[in-house]
Amino acid sequence: MLKQLFLSVVLLFTLIFMADTAQASSSIELRRANKLLAAKKYQEAYQEYIRIAEKGRNPIAIVTVALFHELGWGRKVDNVQACQWYEKAAELDVPLAVSNLAKCIENNIYQDQDYARAAQLYQKAADLGYHLALCHLGELYLHGKGLEQNSEKGLQLCEQAALKGSVPAMLNIADFNLALNTTRANLSALHWYSVAASYQSAPAQFSLGTMLLEGQGIAQDPLEAREWFEKAAAQGFQPAYYQTARLYYGAPKDPATGLWTEHDLAKSYLWISAALKRSKNQALSKELNTMLNNVKAGMPPTWEANLTQKLETHLAQFPTVVD
Repeated sequence: MLKQLFLSVVLLFTLIFMADTAQASSSIELRRANKLLAAKKYQEAYQEYIRIAEKGRNPIAIVTVALFHELGWGRKVDNVQACQWYEKAAELDVPLAVSNLAKCIENNIYQDQDYARAAQLYQKAADLGYHLALCHLGELYLHGKGLEQNSEKGLQLCEQAALKGSVPAMLNIADFNLALNTTRANLSALHWYSVAASYQSAPAQFSLGTMLLEGQGIAQDPLEAREWFEKAAAQGFQPAYYQTARLYYGAPKDPATGLWTEHDLAKSYLWISAALKRSKNQALSKELNTMLNNVKAGMPPTWEANLTQKLETHLAQFPTVVD
């Protein structure tokens, strides 16, 4: 779920970029709405997007309104409302909206459940340039939903999307193969996570770290796993905070002194603190507090102010995904 939210936020930034390259008058209005949203002034932002959407049927504003309802920005999640707004954008041939409308129909959220209609819309979205829709169409074949079950064709469609550069498609293929957990499937998962990671995908980096940590499809290597976890954590991917913290905390100590190296000590403090700031799990927070107290006991007091400043700078750059 968190991975989906992370990708939705990436999508929002893509929409904002599109808005900034639109017509000058619309762009000014959208930039104002974007700033309000970035400041989490949800009600004001929502009203601005509604006004822009209704004033000129602006596709960026319409899709953003749909995201408000889908992700629950400043309001309760309302998937039906989200689908209604995606339908408005789909009427303007917005590829993402066409695909999301198909998802609404496939999942019986909006209109009657109709797999054949969903398949048509996924194909239309793909033809309009939203390559991930091929992967969604492939899932219908994989599971035989309204179409004759055909796993090979389903994976081929998803692979087409991945080969066209769709990072979510790469992640879908990798996730599917990882769940199969066969030698061949693990190699495929490793390949697609690696390709997605080359696009700086934090979920892919995290998954590579997990495979390396557990030795699934690749030789177990906690040190390299830590590097991938840290890459994801550096992008604000919250599950990576704990894994990075745990591996730095568990790093071998100097046999002569029984202490961590200065590098591992500083990194432990930073990532344990980041994980603690973002944790909403009481048991996990208790574990992290114990780890943090042990690190502080071995850390020069003069370090704390500087490291805390670095931590706050990072957290401000990557506010929590889930409010």
